Amino acid sequence: MRLRVSARLFALGWLLGASALSAQPAPEPLRPEVAKPLQAAQEAIRAGQGAQALARVREAEAVPQPNAQERYLILRLRAPAAALAGEHGQAVADFEAVLASDRLPAAERPALWQALLQTAQRANDPAAVVRVVRAQQAEGAREPRLWLVLAQAQATLKNDAGVVQALQSLVADDEAAGRPGAEAPLKLLAATQLRQGDEAGYQVTLERLVRLHPQPAYWADRLARLRAAPGFPPRLQLDSWRLARQANALLDADDMHDMVRLAVQAGLPAEALAVLDEGVARGWGTPADKAQRAALQKAVADDRSQLSSGEAAARQAPDSAALFGQGLALFTMGQTDPGLQRMSDALARGIARQTDEARLRLAVARWQAGQREAAQAEWRALAAGATGAVATLARLWLLLRPPS
Repeated sequence: MRLRVSARLFALGWLLGASALSAQPAPEPLRPEVAKPLQAAQEAIRAGQGAQALARVREAEAVPQPNAQERYLILRLRAPAAALAGEHGQAVADFEAVLASDRLPAAERPALWQALLQTAQRANDPAAVVRVVRAQQAEGAREPRLWLVLAQAQATLKNDAGVVQALQSLVADDEAAGRPGAEAPLKLLAATQLRQGDEAGYQVTLERLVRLHPQPAYWADRLARLRAAPGFPPRLQLDSWRLARQANALLDADDMHDMVRLAVQAGLPAEALAVLDEGVARGWGTPADKAQRAALQKAVADDRSQLSSGEAAARQAPDSAALFGQGLALFTMGQTDPGLQRMSDALARGIARQTDEARLRLAVARWQAGQREAAQAEWRALAAGATGAVATLARLWLLLRPPS
């Protein structure tokens, strides 16, 4: 983030922000042979004549045996004159020397810091930028832009650790102040963490991007990494794709066909058919999909007849897993209320294995049915009390924004 102010304007701003030469308190007298060229330098700076201003300052420097006040005023005018003349290295050194002087009024320090930082940037000196920002922050400056400037300078220096430290500090400040973090710094942080091989840090930043700047690509990346994580249960693959579908993060035909395949394997042809139809509508269909669509339609019809006759037996079974499965199948067929009822009843009666997974799926169904608060309450409970991939999926569902 560069300070986009012309060299003349910032030199004038610094000059006019300071007291005029005639108004400076003078612990030591300012001799006429020093004052005259410095006054001429001041006028040249106002006129945007950097080289001429610098020449007049050097006339004052040539006067022998300067006192402390004369040395200070020479520095004050040489800094903006050098910056205006394009001698940025000299200007950086002079601005830093003025800041180190006990003669500089405290009220003028912020303007001088700004001028120094801009000069270091104009000098293309990232090491100086890092030094200046850190010194400014040591005096208590907390503007978010300083973290961005620091991160960009560290990136130029190829100091990935410095980039991460600066941007994580920006994130922490944003969180503490209740500010929504901007997308670009988060993307830079994520890219740097990925380059460092910091997978855990990258996923934290990726989730922050998902929460603050939800884009399908961010969702797809986060969920792909979840599926690829060691120990992720294959039976939860379809659950992860359900979240991707809700986040509009099915990005291509391969994603669509993966979800269709998993829904078929789970015995949910209606869900598979819905996903297939969505993909075909987006132009992802293939000739083979026509035959699969016909087969799925037949499977849905067969399931309807079986579900209507199998409820009583499922309710009498000692384990309610089958009843829950019936409810989920009904829900995917568009029978929302009967489906939710059977799933709720099954959980109330008891499911012997993978109960948390069933709770997760019921919450997803409630979300899809518009029962947002009930779904989120269940996900919060799972995120806090479940373990492993179920807890992670519940936490990720909580990041999803309701459709507008």
